[in-house]
Amino acid sequence: MNFTSRANKYLHQLRGFLLVIVSIAAALACGVVVWSIAMTYLFKPVPFPRPDTLVMGWLQLPGSDDRVTFSPGIFNDYAGRQRSFDKLAIFETRFFDTQGSDGAQRIPALRTSTNLFDLLESHPLAGRLFARSDEQAGAPPVVLLTSSYWRSRYGGLTSAIGKTIELDRQRYEIVGVLPDNFSFPLVGFPENNVPAKVVVPAAFSQEEATTRSAMFEYSLLGRLRAGVTIDQAQSEASTIVANLHQDYISTGGDQTNQQPNGITLSSLKETVTASERRPIQLLLAASALLLIIAGFNAATILLVRGLQQNKQYAIQVALGAGKRDFLHQAIAESSVISVTASVLGLVIGVVGLYSLNNYLSNLTPYWRVVPCAWWFVPLMFLVYMAVLSTTIYKISTVSMTVLGRRLFQEADMRVTGSKMVRLIQQICVSGQVALSVMLLLLSSILTKSLYNLRNADIGVAADHLYTATATLPRESYKSATAIREFYSSVLDGATGLPQTTQAGIGTDLPLDATETETVHAVDGHRASAREHIPVVRTWTTGDYLGTLHVRLIAGRLFSTAEQPQSLPAVVISESLATHLWGSTDVLGKTITVGPSVVLTVVGVVGDVKDSTVRLSATPHVYTPLIQEKAEMLEHPTWNGLRRMSVVLRSSADSSLLDSNLKGIIARLDRGLVVTDLVSVSSEIKRAALPESFMTIGTTALAAIAFALALVGEYSLTSFAAVQRKKEMGIRIALGARRGNILALSARFALLSALVGVSTGVILALACDHLVKSFVFGIQVNDPLTYVIIAICSLCAVAIAAAIPSVRSSRIDPMEALKSI
Repeated sequence: MNFTSRANKYLHQLRGFLLVIVSIAAALACGVVVWSIAMTYLFKPVPFPRPDTLVMGWLQLPGSDDRVTFSPGIFNDYAGRQRSFDKLAIFETRFFDTQGSDGAQRIPALRTSTNLFDLLESHPLAGRLFARSDEQAGAPPVVLLTSSYWRSRYGGLTSAIGKTIELDRQRYEIVGVLPDNFSFPLVGFPENNVPAKVVVPAAFSQEEATTRSAMFEYSLLGRLRAGVTIDQAQSEASTIVANLHQDYISTGGDQTNQQPNGITLSSLKETVTASERRPIQLLLAASALLLIIAGFNAATILLVRGLQQNKQYAIQVALGAGKRDFLHQAIAESSVISVTASVLGLVIGVVGLYSLNNYLSNLTPYWRVVPCAWWFVPLMFLVYMAVLSTTIYKISTVSMTVLGRRLFQEADMRVTGSKMVRLIQQICVSGQVALSVMLLLLSSILTKSLYNLRNADIGVAADHLYTATATLPRESYKSATAIREFYSSVLDGATGLPQTTQAGIGTDLPLDATETETVHAVDGHRASAREHIPVVRTWTTGDYLGTLHVRLIAGRLFSTAEQPQSLPAVVISESLATHLWGSTDVLGKTITVGPSVVLTVVGVVGDVKDSTVRLSATPHVYTPLIQEKAEMLEHPTWNGLRRMSVVLRSSADSSLLDSNLKGIIARLDRGLVVTDLVSVSSEIKRAALPESFMTIGTTALAAIAFALALVGEYSLTSFAAVQRKKEMGIRIALGARRGNILALSARFALLSALVGVSTGVILALACDHLVKSFVFGIQVNDPLTYVIIAICSLCAVAIAAAIPSVRSSRIDPMEALKSI
């Protein structure tokens, strides 16, 4: 207790002690937050029993390097032949309009095979799960509720079981409630990744169940049989795909069915963490480096303490004092720093986690960091500091031994400090600067990449472009005429809005295209099933393409010439034209989309990115909705043509525009739920949220690390100035200029800074592969960025070293001579 009291008393008086405590606490807080993120999304991402046996699958289609989800027909073909999985299920994300206590709402839903919950080994909280009969065509519509939605809407009353709920104006019987904390689909899924509030069975008609060339919307999930590995399942899938081609030919279906090139299987854990793994690992590495730098800072202070007291310790040792006492003193002083910083860092980290969750909830309702294992990071830091304090004790005992001899050999008892200790200090400070500069360089590359990503050209003019979306309920819009008339009325009203120059309607939007079909024939020449080309298809009404300002390369856009009786027209993307014909001079040529829809090319437009900014655009076809067959608009289960995405180009205030557009739609259908109007430019930035989160986190860690390095540089220079105070006073008394004194005082610190910055640049170049996969529109080792950051870092470190150096150059020589 005596040692702790003495340590507290000394450290309370030590200049810079509070700053070091706060800086170490900041590093620990960052570690707590990053560790919780890693535990949530990396180490414990699958909240289901036996997660190692859960597997997801995708198709590989001809003409595309991308993985695509399953169509019902291909799923049934595969499920009927495989023997590796105990259960297989498919699912897709849907959205339903419903009337709640707060009025009309649009809620996320899941449409799935009835065996999904048996596959996930989940049990109902109330009621029952789906039965096999629930997915038969014509079965009464039933629904499951998540526990959170059940409590928020029905107050958690079991009497809700058996009641009906209206979804898209169709009544569904509530048959059960899913267990607490059940969340599916998982946010980390590549597709169909919006956690549902309600679940409905996928009751496929006979036509849908055999559809292979369209409806590529369903994710596949399976649970492996006991003793079967994923490699064995993959081998079997490859064999099944090879046999499917012959089966299609033998049944006469080669010309009408989409033949996959392959099926790719991946463990559920690998799938969920695939997109987050590298970013989180980068944040973990950065936070670990930050903690190392914080430890170096603490070590520097303890070394300063040890060296300043070495003379006193050496005298006590020479008089018979035990070295164990000095070990206790070193551990006590280290404990004051580490324990205080750990407690403060833990508090800041927990507060930061809740603040982070509040921030994320404003961006998206599906991201949340679960605070867990808070104790791990502070505990590791305490162990780290215990090792450091022991090391410092050993250094101090060596220094005391050497100094003890000098006390009896030198009459003036002049002590200027151990060269070994000064070397270790220099290594510590240079290491801090090197690691922090490396983080700064990598985060600067990421920041510039993020800027490029958020300002990337996606193929449309995003300025003053706004969108809103609604889905027409099948119960109220059963006929093709009703759907077309509603779209036409909305378009007429939107075109007349104040300060609106252009308006159109499409079935999807840039960065959010979902309908995938295939090109089966070119200029009447049919391709084999293996040569079918997957494309994204958008049905348009009005001046959709003109409103987007898509670049017109050849021909024209759609006009009033497109009528139900006229020749079916298509506008294709540049990538599709060059893929099929090798040029964009393709006007008048024909393509067959689907088994029998022959379309004549009337225009070629630039590529529009349909999924993410990073990926190249998929070949795209645009067709006028007015020419689509009535049976497709009236399809009993497919909602692709009922999704209405209004696009407006307007200079009006967005809130006023939103109110006016919703007013137009409300006059036509008061109960229809319309999403809030959003700008396309904001959606581009929203699409870059994962990159923004990673970049902001890495930049924050790099900034804190560099601040810690500056504190270390300041401490090193201050200590050197105090140690050489008498020498500087004598030099000034003998006529030395203050400029020379300043240079002499700062030389030691600037040398360590130069070594640190140079080492940091080398480390960044050696580690640039860590961020290569995140970089967009910039070289990972961009020379300009490296030069700017290196120069700015040197200047900042020079300023930190100059402050105590200037103070030492102003020493009063008389005061220094009196102390000799």
